[in-house]
Amino acid sequence: MAASRWGDVDVQTIDISIDQPIPTNTRKNHTSIWHQFTEFCSSKNYSLTPVTTTITLNQILKDFAWNMRKTDGTEYKETVIKVLWNTTAKLLQQYYFDNFNIIFNPFNDVEFKTARAARDAKRKKLLSDGTKRKLSLFTSSLSDRQEKAKLHKVYDENTPEGLLEKFYKVVAPELGWKNVEGSAAEITHFSREIDYKGNETGRIEYNPATVWRPDCKRLIPNRDDPEVCPVRLFNLVLERRPSHITINRLLLFPNNFWREKNSKGWYKNMPVGKKLINKWLSNTPSEDVVELDEPPCTDKVYPKSEPLVLKILMPIQ
Repeated sequence: MAASRWGDVDVQTIDISIDQPIPTNTRKNHTSIWHQFTEFCSSKNYSLTPVTTTITLNQILKDFAWNMRKTDGTEYKETVIKVLWNTTAKLLQQYYFDNFNIIFNPFNDVEFKTARAARDAKRKKLLSDGTKRKLSLFTSSLSDRQEKAKLHKVYDENTPEGLLEKFYKVVAPELGWKNVEGSAAEITHFSREIDYKGNETGRIEYNPATVWRPDCKRLIPNRDDPEVCPVRLFNLVLERRPSHITINRLLLFPNNFWREKNSKGWYKNMPVGKKLINKWLSNTPSEDVVELDEPPCTDKVYPKSEPLVLKILMPIQ
């Protein structure tokens, strides 16, 4: 007898196979988030029943977006708001389908428009708070005076390349630039944010798309640490931009003769290449950098098992 063309695995086995790839930590995370949401609903007297309309569910998610808190009552960070709300919305969608066979989409349906807007508005509010805004690994590692002094010396703002490298290291994580993606950034991609009264908020909007988007990335002033403030560095890059530049690229190739009397300015009329940005990305102020006031003594013997690498911090010329 010829073998059957089709398999004979039953639906129950298929369901088990579908559930197995889900990591244990993901399951625990979802359980914790759902527990927090149901606890929130109980405290607010919200009911998740088959007769609860999508309009009411929108109000619940909108309330949760603005009023979710840690167990100690403090605010979450901006990035946590996004993750918590999105995961909760997915779990709520799955809960209603599994238990009541009711289908809706909190991420696309018009009934949930204000809930999504509340999530975005809360994130925008927290972005103005330096303690609630996510810092890049580069910026957050510069917490003490020694590290900040190292940053200032390695990435010298008073040199063309030093300013661009420091700007790129600080701004790239804020705008989501990966590797050399920022080389294509143009001046027209940036605009100063205006509030509903027509006043500047101090933030810089970044939108490389042709159509303005409300969820575009933003440079937020870091008033707690002006040394790594992305808005200040952005303004300084524009200030150092020579008047003869005709191209629209933001990052321009450094002029090696910028100190000469007949120099036309800090930068050439050509964009920064990917090779130079890759060089910046490979340069990181690390703990193995030793600052020396005098040349190292060459007659001192070090153990062969622990070779000593000495690097002198010098401003980028």
